[in-house]
Amino acid sequence: LEGHTVGLEEVNWLGEPLGVGDACAVQVRYRSRAVPARVTMMDGSRLELTLEEPARAITPGQSGVLYVEDRVAGGGVIC
Repeated sequence: LEGHTVGLEEVNWLGEPLGVGDACAVQVRYRSRAVPARVTMMDGSRLELTLEEPARAITPGQSGVLYVEDRVAGGGVIC
């Protein structure tokens, strides 16, 4: 099953938080490659991303890691 959106909750940032419209990449599975995405919604520690290409096996309860260029920007729990 592939999806074009990812929701993350309980997001923790390692630096300056991203905002709506910001580009990033999100890794939704261990050992999968990060998929280019854009932040489309933020509400407290929850955000939603629209993916530029579909990602496989987006699973609620698993970790999602956010990257900006080659650095980890933060992460949260897929919801």
